[in-house]
Amino acid sequence: MRLISTFLLILFLASSCTNPLKLLDAEEYDRAYKVSKRQLDHRIRRAKPAKTGELVCLHDSYLYLQDRTIQEITDLHEEGLSRHWLRIYPLYIKLLERQLEVQPYTHLYPQFTFRYDQPSLERLVEQARLNAGAYCFDQAATSFPAARANQKNAARTAYSWLLRALEYVPEDRNYQDHLAEMRDWGTVRILVQGLGYINPAWASLEATFAPPGFVLHDRDWLAINYRNATRQRIDYEAIVDVRGVNVSGDQEYANTECFSAEVITGYRTETKKVKQDSVWVEVKEEVPIYTTVTATITTVEQYKAAWSDASIQLIPLAGRRPGAIWSTRANTEWSNTYEICSGDERALPSSCSGSCALFPSDRSMVRDLGWALRGNLLRRLCSYFPDTHLKRRERKALGW
Repeated sequence: MRLISTFLLILFLASSCTNPLKLLDAEEYDRAYKVSKRQLDHRIRRAKPAKTGELVCLHDSYLYLQDRTIQEITDLHEEGLSRHWLRIYPLYIKLLERQLEVQPYTHLYPQFTFRYDQPSLERLVEQARLNAGAYCFDQAATSFPAARANQKNAARTAYSWLLRALEYVPEDRNYQDHLAEMRDWGTVRILVQGLGYINPAWASLEATFAPPGFVLHDRDWLAINYRNATRQRIDYEAIVDVRGVNVSGDQEYANTECFSAEVITGYRTETKKVKQDSVWVEVKEEVPIYTTVTATITTVEQYKAAWSDASIQLIPLAGRRPGAIWSTRANTEWSNTYEICSGDERALPSSCSGSCALFPSDRSMVRDLGWALRGNLLRRLCSYFPDTHLKRRERKALGW
């Protein structure tokens, strides 16, 4: 970090010592403008008088840069192409910004002249802004007929151009209304329905799979709803046919391990003869009494599962691309493990863990199964439409 700071300081000092008039003579107008302005800013901040050479350099480089930008704008205007408004608009902004940048120095140098007065520049910027937005809207409008004929790519192209138009004219309600319309036409809308009226297994899953009118997925260019409560336009129907719902019984599996250990349960006194200084004497000694103790750890595994086989049929409407048929299995499992200790705890390598739990109800298992089936359905449908992801510009505009 210290090296970076030192480098920046050296760079600043070097640029501060640069003679802007030499840069001007060398026709390095961009550098001459930046260096002279930076040096004048530095002198003003330190309450020092401005140098005439710096003011002359700023004035002359400013006029050159303005003239060069005006010539670029003139050349683009002469080509007469509407798309050039996208390039002309930032050039007018640069003219205005540069003029505002030199305003603080004009009283120091009475000979300072401008290219365009500020009100005129502001009007030109505004005109260019509106024209750039209008050009983007016109580009979008060329795709409106195809988009309204439910051609997704045309609607998405129009949507992208409308986003660009709103970058220039965000206040235009007409642009915003068309944006919402193209968003709708560009979105693949899928209506999910279950065969509950002929298969009672579906009815047991339906409540947790999705309530009526529930939005299963609405992101990017893909919207998946359950039933059609809002009567929206539909591109595909996804028919879910559940072939039975199975819930296992409450299952327990136990495994018992035995452990043993030698422990001290007391002491007894024994008399021993010990030779001391060539004389045998009797000595009493406490001797531990060992006993073998045993214990068991029974590990109990509780388990319950639910599963269901289903088919998903994607049916296109109004001549859309062909559908598909998938088979899928939804699974959900519940488990719990705990230990039961018995016997002498001194023989155990560790204390027992866990506790016995209540098994979930069959209804709870079916609820989880409905969520699993919904996840399978969404993965199938999202992978079937890989071209429905928004572009980076579109995501940024939506704040994603």
